[in-house]
Amino acid sequence: MERLTGRELLALRRALRDPATPGLERWEAARRLGATGEAQQEFAASVVLGSDFPMSVASHIAEALSGFAPRYREQLADRLRGPAAMPGEFDEDRIWAAQALAALGPEYRDEAVAALRATIADPLPGRWQRCRVAQLRWMAAVTLAEIDPSLREEAAETIRRDDISNDGWENELARANHLRDIGGEYAEEATRMLLELRAEVDEEFRHDVDEALGDSADGIDCAPPQEAPAAGETVPPEVPPEVRSALAGLAQLGIPTKLDEFETALATTPPDQVEALAAQYRAYVRHATAPEAVAALTMPVDVSAAQLRRKMPEGGGTRAFVGYSVQAEQQLRELNADESRTASAIHRELEWWPQLGLHRPNRDDRTEDYVLEFCPAGAGRRRLTMVNRFHPELNAVLVTWLLIGP
Repeated sequence: MERLTGRELLALRRALRDPATPGLERWEAARRLGATGEAQQEFAASVVLGSDFPMSVASHIAEALSGFAPRYREQLADRLRGPAAMPGEFDEDRIWAAQALAALGPEYRDEAVAALRATIADPLPGRWQRCRVAQLRWMAAVTLAEIDPSLREEAAETIRRDDISNDGWENELARANHLRDIGGEYAEEATRMLLELRAEVDEEFRHDVDEALGDSADGIDCAPPQEAPAAGETVPPEVPPEVRSALAGLAQLGIPTKLDEFETALATTPPDQVEALAAQYRAYVRHATAPEAVAALTMPVDVSAAQLRRKMPEGGGTRAFVGYSVQAEQQLRELNADESRTASAIHRELEWWPQLGLHRPNRDDRTEDYVLEFCPAGAGRRRLTMVNRFHPELNAVLVTWLLIGP
């Protein structure tokens, strides 16, 4: 049981009650309050369960309440059972709700597995395009494997069975990324798929495959073998100067340059792996400086406002509206299941806190531009960077561009 001073208790209670407190800080406050005993559990549960929350953060809430008395966990489970059974406002709500059920404790795991199996079997295919149906099935399958590793083969069969793209190369790349997310022997299967795919694609698409291979947990190195140095000889890494200058140039677009990160990684990279490291950062630069990326990152304020007005429903609401630029919508379709979950969770957070992130140079007095970086834990996970523009006069956010990796 955690012991807190009266001042610490008061600060945590205030943080939990204040709707302006970022979500993850609120749920951590609930967890710490609950660890002090049932008196604070009752207060924390009443605040958390007495307010609305998006399903994208439900697993964080479930983890915070997982140490609470059974009656409080059951109250949250009741809130999750409806969304877990039927699609909600967001396509992924069923999956997020099932994931949160599992996070409540082992006694809810079977219920979560059943909900995910139902989603895989029948995600209401008449509601979306065929590729979107498959994408949701793949996402549910990866979540199924995360909840119960003994069901990895069942999850892998789902991913092997469906297609999420009409393009064969894109489809196999996505399939390999999802199999890698399952882990274990299926990550090795994914690596073999990527290597086979690399041998048949054109040069442009090979960069995407190389990036996926570079992000794999196995750390595959596609560079040709180097001659071994003589005994006792130390060979410093060869520094690709064009990578440094290209990364530094990204500052003009108001996005993270990753230059310091590159230098740090370079200092500890063996000489025969420097080219593979440089390839990852070249891919990041290429992605950030493509014509569609530059158009999105330098979008005039009137254009972003016009895009939002076309997307916003009439009447509005208390939460901020979050929409995606034409360019960012294309990026969403290229995310794997894990990255899609991250993007959707950030989307829901932005509805409640539209000024999340670090400031970019403002383009106009009426707007606020932000950059959000999310670095998921675990080997083989790519960083996701979201560039957003908040229009206070519209109470709306436009996600202008997404950056993936390195």
